[in-house]
This record gives sequence, C-alpha cells and structure tokens, in this order.
Amino acid sequence: MKSYMRTKGFYILNLVLVVGLMLVATTVIAQPPPPPPPPPPPPGVPVDGGIIGLLALGIGYGVKKIYSRN
Repeated sequence: MKSYMRTKGFYILNLVLVVGLMLVATTVIAQPPPPPPPPPPPPGVPVDGGIIGLLALGIGYGVKKIYSRN
C-alpha cells in the first residue's frame, strides 16, 4: 500500500480530485441574480377637485328640484 501512495498515478488522482472539487464548489456557491425592482407606483390623481365639483352639481340639482316642485 505504501508503494502505491508514492507513485505518479496517486499524485495525478489527487490533482484531479482537488481540481474537480474546486470546480464543483464554485458552482455550488453561486447564487441566482436578484429579481428586478418593482415598477414605480402610478402618479397621484387629484380626486379632491372632482368630488367637490360633483357635490356642487348635486346640491344645485337638488335645489332646482325643490324649487321646481313648488
């Protein structure tokens, strides 16, 4: 057994194993790329002006209906 450990084949086998393990280790440690960032949120829509306008039209329509009944 000691004679085999000192032969040229033993050193080549060790070299192949070490290089093989080094190549496998780099692929095992590798991580996938991170996911892309989410898209930006849509711009803010001014809802306040529309609600005030509809409220004013509703009040005006209600006042007209009340006066038109009399």
